[in-house]
Amino acid sequence: MGEPPKRVWVITGPTASGKTAAALELAAHRPIEIISMDSALVYRGMDIGTAKPTEAERARVPHHLIDIRDPAESYSAAVFATSTLELIRAIRARGREPLLVGGTLLYLKALQDGLNELPHADPMLRAELEARAQARGWPALYAELTRVDPHTAARLKPGDSQRIQRALEVWHLTGIPLSEHFRKARIGHGLPLRVLALEPSNRAELHGRIARRFAAMMESGFLDEVRALRQRRDLHHELPSMRAVGYRQAWAYLAGTCDYTTFTAQAVAATRQLAKRQLTWLRGMPERVSSTVPSPRLRSRQSCTCCVTRSFRPDMGTGLCLGGRLVRNQSKPGLNPSIAKNTSAAAGCAFSGFWQLRRQVRAFSASAAQRSRQSHVRYPMDLHAPSAPSRAMGERHGRHNHFV
Repeated sequence: MGEPPKRVWVITGPTASGKTAAALELAAHRPIEIISMDSALVYRGMDIGTAKPTEAERARVPHHLIDIRDPAESYSAAVFATSTLELIRAIRARGREPLLVGGTLLYLKALQDGLNELPHADPMLRAELEARAQARGWPALYAELTRVDPHTAARLKPGDSQRIQRALEVWHLTGIPLSEHFRKARIGHGLPLRVLALEPSNRAELHGRIARRFAAMMESGFLDEVRALRQRRDLHHELPSMRAVGYRQAWAYLAGTCDYTTFTAQAVAATRQLAKRQLTWLRGMPERVSSTVPSPRLRSRQSCTCCVTRSFRPDMGTGLCLGGRLVRNQSKPGLNPSIAKNTSAAAGCAFSGFWQLRRQVRAFSASAAQRSRQSHVRYPMDLHAPSAPSRAMGERHGRHNHFV
């Protein structure tokens, strides 16, 4: 028997939980290259609203899958998974370690569960479907989908243009309904991952960080960034890139459909809803290692104690207390310093004992992890569909882990 594939570490968590800062702190001590797991960071010209790592940070630590698509182009979980597997091999061939960082959990699912064998996007067919939708409306295309694939139509809303378009695209390209494709076996066995989730112990504090980060983005010129995107004739509000949280609301404000107060309230609310969906998804992953995000009271201290829960299964949870220092706030060149303050404060506690934790986690049997994964229901998803960063990532309810 050959040696089992080496696991890849993942840092994930809700938006504004400090994932980027945690990864940069870890990279200061380990030979790491960061693979972005964020559906918005792939787009060029979308820097402020996505809290994209700065040029200086990317020069200090190699980053991948950032600025690889024009906002007019689509990007899917299938493309991400294929690119990531290639990057992991290349990074390890250089004698370095890959680290996946981001909060797009559909991408994580693509790596964990493997892929459905579905056709890639067809630009010409997609343009034809969009033209038909403009002439007849998306409800008419939804009615067409109901005739050819009633099972898929039953789980979609008549206004869900992106998923309706994809389902019809698959039908026209293969002659087989999307729901039938989902019944078939997946390609590959998935990538073995060790997921570390940064999760807030206080939901109100996370909401506060979200509001402060959005205010800092506004001060840094977020609206000017969106104005520049709106000046391009090939971009519109239905594109996956422009449906990203914050960008969608800013686009509507600049189009005159709401006032400034409504825009800012809706943007913050949408970001909070995104964080809630991310946390719901994460808590349905009993195999994750979860670390609570420190509260503001700890940020001014030089050191603290971080309790990390090792949790393959709730009934096997083991608490590990790891002492460590907090990351000092470092401002990002070109952005308001408070953006870095709100995104970096959580890093130190989570990663001061990261590699000690890794050795502890490896001591647990692989069979326990396998039993945990088998006990959880996984729903099929079309991983070739273009990713919309602002969309709900799916319902994935499971047993909640109990934190120390």
